[in-house]
Amino acid sequence: MKDKIEKAKRIIFVVSGGVGRNIFATAVVRNLKKAYPNKDIILVCGCPDVFQNNPYTKRIYSFDKPQHLFEDYIFENSDSVIIDVEPYRHPEYIAGTKHIIECWCDMLEIPCDSIKPELFFVKSEKEMSQAYLTKYKKPLILIQHIGGKAPEKATPQDRIMAKDSMYRRGLNENTVQKLVNLLRADGYLVGCVQHPNQFLPKDAELIHFPLRATMGLIPYVEGIICIDSFLQHASAALDIKSLVCWAGTNPDKLGYPTHINMRRKSCLTPECHRPNSYAFDIQPSGAMWSCPYSEECSNYEAEEILNTYKELKGDRYTEATKTKEEEEIAVVEEKKEIDCDSCKGE
Repeated sequence: MKDKIEKAKRIIFVVSGGVGRNIFATAVVRNLKKAYPNKDIILVCGCPDVFQNNPYTKRIYSFDKPQHLFEDYIFENSDSVIIDVEPYRHPEYIAGTKHIIECWCDMLEIPCDSIKPELFFVKSEKEMSQAYLTKYKKPLILIQHIGGKAPEKATPQDRIMAKDSMYRRGLNENTVQKLVNLLRADGYLVGCVQHPNQFLPKDAELIHFPLRATMGLIPYVEGIICIDSFLQHASAALDIKSLVCWAGTNPDKLGYPTHINMRRKSCLTPECHRPNSYAFDIQPSGAMWSCPYSEECSNYEAEEILNTYKELKGDRYTEATKTKEEEEIAVVEEKKEIDCDSCKGE
């Protein structure tokens, strides 16, 4: 791999997978550019929005719209090298001894300066995110309780089918509903980052915006409670310490030490990452492997999640609601003063 890259003028780097994988790939792109500062990186990926404003890339193409990529950088261009490797099949990732980002860098034969991903937002994006949050009269906590493939319809059957095709990581619906109730009782609003066809807890706000608009909220909301999905990667990229509830996957391999990582070891093979489609985890019938313990590894209690979140926030947990109330009272009083001044003028 190293010999091919050194001989090439430019690198066509392929990043497949979902939003989370594209986010942690930003750390790999940074290290690749650091190793080869004089080579252009042409990115072909599933989520171009993740790499918007990224200073390490020359061009960004999506899989479904790679216009002129072949003509401009591949056809009759022997000085380009295409890199498309699968870090989930790295032996040390499978063995559980190395983080996925380190494995990816290892496959490219480049040093890894850190596992921290990066996202880049311009001033106008930040201002839009802050402006959006002014609509809420209470502090907002973002929750991502499920990830992966979106159900085709908002039916229990479609939700089960979508969930069974993925490794275990989503929280129990009853737990999520109770957690929302507890947070609301303490004076918070809850925004659930999810697809509309997935289970939406009662009294929770649906957060289903364009990707960059959703990620842009992360630095400005009161807190993040999530699972192993894109929100935990985006939070790490933006230096926001979050609470991550782990189930069938391993934070040592896919998470970040900057977060508070809750873990449940409820069977003989915890955090097994099964069914593992990357490692051909398919039964003789042709169906994906199904866990005999069902979803035991993700059966957290709402109270234990809330208590851990309170420990993460400390005094801020109670101060946040008081501060928001004081801000709202100040706005009302200011409006009254303006109205009174207007009356006097008349």
